[in-house]
Amino acid sequence: MWLEIAQARGDRAALRKALGALEGAVGSDDSSEALTLFGRALLLTSDEEAAERMLLDATQRKPVDPLAFAYLADAAERLQHFTVARQALLDYGALRGDIDARRRTVETIRLGDLSMKMNDPSAAAVYFLRAADGANATLLARAADAQFHAGDVDAARGTIARALALDPTDTVALTVQRQIAKAAGRASVVSKTF
Repeated sequence: MWLEIAQARGDRAALRKALGALEGAVGSDDSSEALTLFGRALLLTSDEEAAERMLLDATQRKPVDPLAFAYLADAAERLQHFTVARQALLDYGALRGDIDARRRTVETIRLGDLSMKMNDPSAAAVYFLRAADGANATLLARAADAQFHAGDVDAARGTIARALALDPTDTVALTVQRQIAKAAGRASVVSKTF
């Protein structure tokens, strides 16, 4: 109860009470749920390192609380542990079950962002394409950018063409189009010098 109040209202006194109660409870109850709650409270105090350790422990307990993976993704991302964050988000999605389309899109975009931060543009392109669902010019442009960074220039050109067909004024799409054209121009100059 104190944790809910602390999170909803940003109430520091409620957070201290929640931490005290959870710290005592974790000593006698080391279930995934108890560890998840404590990790969540630690996240609210901005102690991401302790939160990550607690939440990693929570993900190893059976039965596992699926929310442990969601909070672990948050803690790991704040610490720039992008591989851990992406895997936790994938595990959360597998355990959580079905959700509404808007939330699924938001999570898919986050997976794409994490993949880019991990320097895995091929995976990022897949996530951005999935989130775009063929109908979002900005997400298609982000997919094209990821494809370009993955070295798949032909796919990037095709994807950026689809983005601009949807919205010829999309600033992200126009920026990525210029980036691809500029790189193609450099490649053309290099090949003419040989």
